[in-house]
Amino acid sequence: MINELRPSADEVLAQARQQFLEAARSTVSRFEELGAAVAADPGAAEALSAIQRELHRLNGSAATFGFPRMGRLAAALESAVKKWSADPALDPDRRAPVIARFLQALRVELAGHTGEFPLAAGRRLFIVGLKDVVAVPLTTEAGARGFQVERLGSEELDEALAEGRPDGVIAAPDAVAGAPLDGIALVLIDSSAQNPATVIDALEARIAASAPAERGAVLMVDDDPVMRTLVQVACKQANLGVTVAGDAAAFRTALTALSASSPTVVVIDIEVGEINGLDLVRETRANAATAATPILVLSGHADAAMRASALAVGATDYLMKPISLPMLTAKLAAWGTRAEKV
Repeated sequence: MINELRPSADEVLAQARQQFLEAARSTVSRFEELGAAVAADPGAAEALSAIQRELHRLNGSAATFGFPRMGRLAAALESAVKKWSADPALDPDRRAPVIARFLQALRVELAGHTGEFPLAAGRRLFIVGLKDVVAVPLTTEAGARGFQVERLGSEELDEALAEGRPDGVIAAPDAVAGAPLDGIALVLIDSSAQNPATVIDALEARIAASAPAERGAVLMVDDDPVMRTLVQVACKQANLGVTVAGDAAAFRTALTALSASSPTVVVIDIEVGEINGLDLVRETRANAATAATPILVLSGHADAAMRASALAVGATDYLMKPISLPMLTAKLAAWGTRAEKV
């Protein structure tokens, strides 16, 4: 009898992880539909029920297959959706934005494993050791303000911190005692009911107070929202402010508004709608405020002639798409460092 080769445990787990990722990709599409239904009718019971089921499934399986943060994100929103379903009058105007924020966070998580979704900027918030009566209103308020909320027990905090430090933490004092939270904006509250807006206001103030001063600013133009988001993420990582324009008219308005102050870097796509990006490079060089400013051109054109043309009209550097986020961040950070020394 011929012995059949059996897959190893690692091979079985790898296959299961891949199946989970495929299911999660489908969840993104499903959430887009359900989120649109809640945006149209915040009280849509069927949509809320479906969202709760999807979140419960995701929460139940994500950590099993090696995606604990995805599970924590789902758990945080699942608690909120349960409350919404039980109380139709609770936070109707906050529901769609919170669901959209979760969807953005889910895309970010999948981007790290599949490469299929664009990265998106988002602030991480840990809510640690707090019961539903306190944590759920905070989750809703924070989600509506743009935070990606993860609810944690005190025993999960070390693992979550190892995956990446959050922008802020809201916790019961005993839940974070001894935790390495230096440099992270922290708000400690007790288990009694809190005004969620007041708590998030306090967190926002502490984040702002602890943030290092920006080392400069970037002015960029690209008609592709994915590329605008990518540049915004890179600027955040390089500690640079950024002004983005989605078309040539908005870029020219921003350029005209510059006087004595000039951006640290100007980023220009080679094609902005019907406009040739090289014309925008020329206009940037002709503006007194940006005559000597580094100009980075982004392009999907691989031919050497296009690169030579960009450099000939005044571009400082040229990056081919698809853009590497680490490379883009490194270039922007280097220009920011040079600007600090001038």
